Amino acid sequence: MEEAGGGGYGVGGGGREGEGRRERQRYLFVVMTGVCSFFGKLRGCVKQGVKDVLGFGGDFFVRTWRERPRQAFDYYLWLRRNLLAVLLVGAGGVVTWESSVHALRINVNETIVFPLYLPAAFALSLACIWKSSIVSGNLVGLYLCRLYMLWRGHASFDTWSVVFLFLASVLGTLEAQTCAYYVRKFLCRGNGKSIPSIDTVPEALWYICIVVVVSLLFNFVVAVCITLTPLTPWSSFWRFWSTWWLGVLAAMITVSPSVTHLVAWQCQPSFKKPLKLTECFVLILICIGLLLLIFLFTIQTFVRPLPYFFFPLIMYMGFRFNRVGWALTVSSITYVCSWSSIRRRGSIYTMTGRPYPAASQLILQVTAATSSSPESFGFLWFA
Repeated sequence: MEEAGGGGYGVGGGGREGEGRRERQRYLFVVMTGVCSFFGKLRGCVKQGVKDVLGFGGDFFVRTWRERPRQAFDYYLWLRRNLLAVLLVGAGGVVTWESSVHALRINVNETIVFPLYLPAAFALSLACIWKSSIVSGNLVGLYLCRLYMLWRGHASFDTWSVVFLFLASVLGTLEAQTCAYYVRKFLCRGNGKSIPSIDTVPEALWYICIVVVVSLLFNFVVAVCITLTPLTPWSSFWRFWSTWWLGVLAAMITVSPSVTHLVAWQCQPSFKKPLKLTECFVLILICIGLLLLIFLFTIQTFVRPLPYFFFPLIMYMGFRFNRVGWALTVSSITYVCSWSSIRRRGSIYTMTGRPYPAASQLILQVTAATSSSPESFGFLWFA
């Protein structure tokens, strides 16, 4: 009996041990399945990323070659578009430099010349509209902007300056084309749009993510290339990169949509009615008055709430004049905010602690305020 009992106990122990072994095997199977699924998804993401990169390369090189002009009219159209790009991007560079102040101009090798880099915004808008056919115009325009700033800054045109500024212009052109490629891919697919206007919340989020990531990477490479030359000391790398990246980002987020939406905008007959035109004129006057109050005058006892006075105006412009009204309003606010702050005026300058115009905290404050404030992302409310 005892042996039988002992044998029964042994059989029971073996059963429990086998059950534990099967439980461990099931647990190990679940873990391995999860790991394999994770690496499978990771592999799929990597393959898709490589496919997207190769797709951009194919679009940039192969399609550009296949769609090259073959007839006289095509050459004329291509030449006219690229000439317009040179003029618009070049004008953006002139406005950017002339809107700056002496304290920033003499430190152009260490910080951005103006908190809003308009040439990058215009290059992105044109690339979104005309795709890779505008590469030549963007490249020449961006290079002329760099040379103009070098000339106005009374710097020497030596070999290092000319070569590396051309390299920076090439990277700036690739930055605009890369942003435009992915913006068109995520904003124009499946809806029949020929111009990537921002019409929904997902499109707005995609636009922000693409511009932030692409501008971050390209401006980092530009900063590394410039600071490895005698143009800019390596000790100024972080200041140079951060201010230039935020300046480019602010322009791409606030100014580029204005150009894109203006081109895509179809004027409705109701807009030409006298009442609608009067309403538009009154809103323009209100916007100018708020700009003067908030960014050109300093009210000591009522500073911090002042920028929020623009929220009702942005909301009304967005509802009454769609995304064109929002985009133009935000672009005006961004430019005047940048222009006044570096001249030691307005609420943003006072809120920053009244620093020197070339101080990094002022440049970072202005560019961060214009690129990441609720005003800049106000289109999320109207999408």
